[in-house]
Amino acid sequence: MTSSMFADAISSSESDDDEVPVQRTDNRFAHYPSDEEEAKRVVKSAKDKRFEEMQSIIKNLNNHKKIKDMSNVLIDFESLVRVHEKSLKLNEIDSIPAFYIRCIAELEDFVNDSWEKKKDLNRGKKKTHTLRVQITESLA
Repeated sequence: MTSSMFADAISSSESDDDEVPVQRTDNRFAHYPSDEEEAKRVVKSAKDKRFEEMQSIIKNLNNHKKIKDMSNVLIDFESLVRVHEKSLKLNEIDSIPAFYIRCIAELEDFVNDSWEKKKDLNRGKKKTHTLRVQITESLA
């Protein structure tokens, strides 16, 4: 009985050797049109890139102001100032953009209003104070 099992195994392995391997007919390097080639590439200047980065930070800052998350407002403000200072150092922008000034003014009003309502800001008092100090320093 055992010899018949080995005979079956040997005969099946011999039959595998006799088979011809199937060749693939598809081309590995076939060129399929992609969406990337159809869309034209847009080249943006460094100034435009900085403006878009600042505007996205301002958008996040406004969202954090709506939910009164003072710690994230502080983080967004610091990153906004950092991006603005970096762009000034690299001479990518000549003057202060109007949307940056508007954001700082709105943020100052927001911080002053929330400072008056200290009772509502149990967890964010320290961040509000830090943000208030940094805004006054950046305006000076």
